[in-house]
Amino acid sequence: MAVLDPVYLLKYAPILDSSTYKVFVVLLSIYSLSDNELTTSLSDLKLKTSLSVSTVRRSLDSLEALGILETSYTIGVSKKYKLVFGE
Repeated sequence: MAVLDPVYLLKYAPILDSSTYKVFVVLLSIYSLSDNELTTSLSDLKLKTSLSVSTVRRSLDSLEALGILETSYTIGVSKKYKLVFGE
């Protein structure tokens, strides 16, 4: 099983606003390295971050635009997210 380097969190701190960083940390906390993906909802992330749904959505869009997060869509199923771990 892969091990996540704690320095990974610090790598992105300077380039993310506080809300996006908060969503990023929550995603890391529920991310399964063995499955290499996570399935969650906006409302679940809203509860875990204490942010509004629109702020969570903007944060996810920012993470995706930066290439940190990949999102896949399946009709009738929750979105699946994959964090992209760079070298």
